Amino acid sequence: MGRAEYVASFIGREPGKAVFVGVYHNLGGTERSTADLREIPAFKELEKIDPGSDASFTRATCILYELELMNVLTGLIGKLVVDWPRMERNWYRWADRNSFVID
Repeated sequence: MGRAEYVASFIGREPGKAVFVGVYHNLGGTERSTADLREIPAFKELEKIDPGSDASFTRATCILYELELMNVLTGLIGKLVVDWPRMERNWYRWADRNSFVID
């Protein structure tokens, strides 16, 4: 993600479908220890939703990106649903390498 200046964000809705949640400007990342990441309130909230999800943090450090929500396409947030290219286990995509059909 470090190469991306902008990020269009989608959340999985069901297998093969994703809903648009906004466009973000990538302001850069900083390396943080996974112990530090676990202290961030948003990560604590995720742990409440999915107990044990932090088990996937097997690295000593990760990159934490600062993303700023942009005021573009806001009328489509929560409304735009796209067909998501397979495999859903890997949820990131480069737009120039994929095709996204609007549902």
